[in-house]
Amino acid sequence: MTQGTKISALALTALCLAPLAPPMFAQGRGEPRAPLVQASLVRAAKDSSGRTALLVRIEGRGLVLGAYQGTLHFDPAVVSVDSATVPTDGYRLVNANDAAKGIVRFAGFTTDGFAGTEAVRLIVRGTPLERGAFVLSLDQAGDLDGKVVPAAQLHGGSGLVLDHVAPPGRSRTPRAFEGPFAHQ
Repeated sequence: MTQGTKISALALTALCLAPLAPPMFAQGRGEPRAPLVQASLVRAAKDSSGRTALLVRIEGRGLVLGAYQGTLHFDPAVVSVDSATVPTDGYRLVNANDAAKGIVRFAGFTTDGFAGTEAVRLIVRGTPLERGAFVLSLDQAGDLDGKVVPAAQLHGGSGLVLDHVAPPGRSRTPRAFEGPFAHQ
């Protein structure tokens, strides 16, 4: 292999992999993109008794997420919460005291980064859940250095995202989830 061939192979590899990397700079400019924090509500699994696992996921883009606080609103005439739990990485809280009113509050912070995007796992009952009028909002978030993410860069959502969730350490592929409420 000649020197020219090595450079061409390296350049070709870089060109092929570049679209897979997250964009670090704003389109057409050399300045970094603004950090973004996205929240989503994911329907993970349903068991034979009619209970469904819902995951609140928080994802930081363009920053290492250090803290967040948010609220999930839903129609309590359609959805009832059986349990609400949080992962053990960092320091995370969930307050489901107002679940009968259709409100679940959550927050978390860490000094070295969260291990995953799951912020809250809810076990709920309700049929059909699509009528639950779910609205997920982020009140505030910040990076590991304590820098606050501007409100315009905090994105919540409404409705449910369908997903199959793999247990920690496994790939996220359909049917990889070991039972509806594994790792509660």
